[in-house]
Amino acid sequence: MFTRQFVTRDAHPDPTALRAALDNDPQLLLVFSGLGLLRDGALAAALTEAFPSARVAGCSTAGEIHGAGVDSGSCVVTGIHFDDVACRVVESHVPELGASFDAGVDLGGQLQRDGLRAVLLFGRGVNINGSALIDGLVERIGRDIPISGGLAGDDGAFVETLTLGPSGVAADGVVA
Repeated sequence: MFTRQFVTRDAHPDPTALRAALDNDPQLLLVFSGLGLLRDGALAAALTEAFPSARVAGCSTAGEIHGAGVDSGSCVVTGIHFDDVACRVVESHVPELGASFDAGVDLGGQLQRDGLRAVLLFGRGVNINGSALIDGLVERIGRDIPISGGLAGDDGAFVETLTLGPSGVAADGVVA
């Protein structure tokens, strides 16, 4: 596995600069960002333009951790290249708190394949029942598959959070 990181405070990063910084032919882009940088979708569009074949997963945060420290209001993109690992990114939606379990079941159904080894999950950070989301996911993939991840943040305001997945930015999204 080879990783590279790009840290920016620009909601409209130059795709050429992204390609230069993440020069490891990434198959997966993990994106952790301040809410304001994700909101208009331009960041997601720049990532897609720079890396059209890479899978993208991420969320808004209450602080971004990167190789040089911790920031707030920035965006950290980690490009990951795997030698022998296949990865997929799927998404579902939690339009209301009561839909959390069903969203987990939906994600699990999309992920259920031979060879599934682990799940990295990012969920919306408000109006979600994280335990029910996990319960639904486990119902489909089983208890033997490790699940890690967390819920999106908004600098502690608990008002609005965003996820980033195959369809772009979503306020009600869950991404695995």
